[in-house]
Amino acid sequence: MINIAQNPNLFQVTSQSLSTKNFLIDLEIEIIGGLIIDCHAIYRINDELKSEYFSTQGHKKIIQCIKDLHNQGKIPDLNAVTLEMMNRGELELIGGRVGIANYLKSTVSATNIDQHLQLLIENYNRSDYFDSGKLKPSPAINRIKEIYNSDRSPEQIQLDLLDLQEETGMSDRKWYEFSRNAIREGKKIRYKLDITRLSGITNQLDRSIEIDAIAEIYRKSRKTIEADILTLENPVVELNKSKE
Repeated sequence: MINIAQNPNLFQVTSQSLSTKNFLIDLEIEIIGGLIIDCHAIYRINDELKSEYFSTQGHKKIIQCIKDLHNQGKIPDLNAVTLEMMNRGELELIGGRVGIANYLKSTVSATNIDQHLQLLIENYNRSDYFDSGKLKPSPAINRIKEIYNSDRSPEQIQLDLLDLQEETGMSDRKWYEFSRNAIREGKKIRYKLDITRLSGITNQLDRSIEIDAIAEIYRKSRKTIEADILTLENPVVELNKSKE
């Protein structure tokens, strides 16, 4: 059983041993048990606690259950968690009533729950991929931003996004819901890059052709694009507008 309080050097040792799967499972069990034993422990880690940090489907489900109960203003004690897991049809994922009771047997207290969670997060962040080989959400978001913050053509961007979706293993609907905000921000970044590039084109005919192309890509009017170029080239104009 893990007890960092009795051995302050253990935290340093275990930080270097995160590749040990059994150790991680023990951490997860102690976090779950600590949350059920001490109903106030959730207040200390709720903001950072995410089911995706946990390795097994059962652990993911019970963590989400505990968070949901807490967010509903309910106390996530043994009875509440057991009943909620049963209502969701997920109790057998953790071994039924016996399984959920075993979490408590394996946990002394929630004293070190903060450190335990930090170790899980550290391990999670070490790899961009799940054990299944699928790309994790956080690095996927970063990759979307990288794709737009580049000199890729619009066609290449679409191909790269399709490849990225395949890496995550998400369905079209889930990918849309997951990626739309990041793609929206990515398009804003790319638009600024394109406006900067347009401002460097001195030949008026070439610039006009490029503006037409950009207008079609971003579904903006020529007037809007020309105004954005003017603002970039003459920031004083925008400053004067804001003062009027």
